[in-house]
Order: sequence, then structure tokens, then C-alpha cells
Amino acid sequence: IIIRHILPICFERESPIDSRFSGHDHLREFVATWIERYPDDRKIGLRKRILGAALDAIGTQFARPALWTIAAIGLREPGIEQSLIQLSERLDDLGDTAITCLAALQPEEKVRTKIVRKILRRLQHRPFEALAFAFQELADPRFIPVLSRRLSEKAGDAWQEVGLLGRIADRE
Repeated sequence: IIIRHILPICFERESPIDSRFSGHDHLREFVATWIERYPDDRKIGLRKRILGAALDAIGTQFARPALWTIAAIGLREPGIEQSLIQLSERLDDLGDTAITCLAALQPEEKVRTKIVRKILRRLQHRPFEALAFAFQELADPRFIPVLSRRLSEKAGDAWQEVGLLGRIADRE
């Protein structure tokens, strides 16, 4: 039922269940919680099927919602990480989403450093808002100059930058 009816909504495809009853993000979290309820031996197979479907969707018009589904499930494995690294080379919304998904998967230090550098370079060409969730997930001190500059340039509403700086401070 989940794979046939809920997963298509997570990928923002047509489904017999109306997505207005529950938002896409909520359903992605539901799927992640559902997987965790099973014993490890069944959980592995479920994750594999769902992540396989998500990886298949990366090559379609449903790529971004598939990436958000991968991020919600939160399993970092070499095949997924490599696909995300390749997608992160794109200078478009899909590349931004791949970076954010990688950040959400809590990568090891080597990949994390590459992502941080990529984000800092990317900000010259891409909107900050497209990468704000990656800033939040990584909460890296190397983001402080960018956030400080944004604070000094903003007149008024700077809650996002202040919140991100707070996350960085919490990690230190």
C-alpha cells in the first residue's frame, strides 16, 4: 500500500490518494517512520525498494521530490551518495536539491568539506534560499562570513540568518 499509493505522492506523481489530505513533506516523514517500525531484517528490504524507486525517479521529471524522499528516509549509502555528488555538479534547482539532500544525510567529513566548498562557490550563481536547508543541516563555521554579510546587508527581517548562526554556535 505504501509503495503503491503513498510513494507516488512523495514523488509528486499522480496517485489515487489526494495529496491535499496530507502534504508531500508529511508523507515523506510518514514513510521514513513507517520503515523504522520494522525489525532490521525487514527494514533493509523496505529501504532498498523505496530508495531504488527514488533513484529510478532521479532521471525523470520527479527528480527533486525523489531527492526530498531520500533525504527524509535518511540512509546514506555509497550508491546514493555517488548519485547525489554527480547531480550536485548541476547549476540548477536539481543540483541545489542534490546538495541539500547530501547535507541531510550527514556525510562523512571528506564529503562534508566538499559540499561546504561547493555551496560557498555556488552562492555566486544561485539564490541563498535554494541552499538554506543545506546551511542548516551542515551548520558549518565556514558559513559564518556569508551569514554575517547577509545580516549586514539586510534591513529588517534577518531571522533566518540569526537562526543559522545559532545552529553553528550550537555545534561548536
